[in-house]
Amino acid sequence: TVSINILDFNFVPDTAAYHNLYRIINTATGKDDRLHDIFELQYIELRKFRKEYQELVYPLDRWITFLTKAHELKQGEIPDALAEDRAILKAVEAVDRMFNEEERQIYETRMQSLADVESKIASAEERGLTKGITQSLLTVLTAKFGALPDEVRARIEGANCEQLEEWMDRVFAAERPENIFSETPDN
Repeated sequence: TVSINILDFNFVPDTAAYHNLYRIINTATGKDDRLHDIFELQYIELRKFRKEYQELVYPLDRWITFLTKAHELKQGEIPDALAEDRAILKAVEAVDRMFNEEERQIYETRMQSLADVESKIASAEERGLTKGITQSLLTVLTAKFGALPDEVRARIEGANCEQLEEWMDRVFAAERPENIFSETPDN
């Protein structure tokens, strides 16, 4: 059994590899005893694939490029790196037959809509993270120093996520709330 999972999201953590292959091992020995070599689980993470046309060497590279750029490809305008694979040419031809211009516009509008939603989610996550760090920083500073001056509170509430993280790192070394803003918190 071979399971090939083509994912439009990152799934396998702590690796930049876009293709990961798993097989069964004996958990007692940690070895592959070759008794179970009839099972394979593959993950292909499209978002981790970053190769340009001139870098495509393997058939898998070409197919991932086809999957991620099919909406850009038209018969007669196929990059050389893909055109050398007859199966890809056949797939482009099939896609062209399936989509007329109106359907292609609908598809592209849908893809743009999905990209917009992803952008909104990322922006919302950033705002939520910023709000959380702001609240945490204000809570820690208030617990450590008592009521905070309005200037300190305003500066924290107006900061971006990166700045807040820097200031959070300085909280415990600071002798006064204002010290978190300087590079050397004890000044």
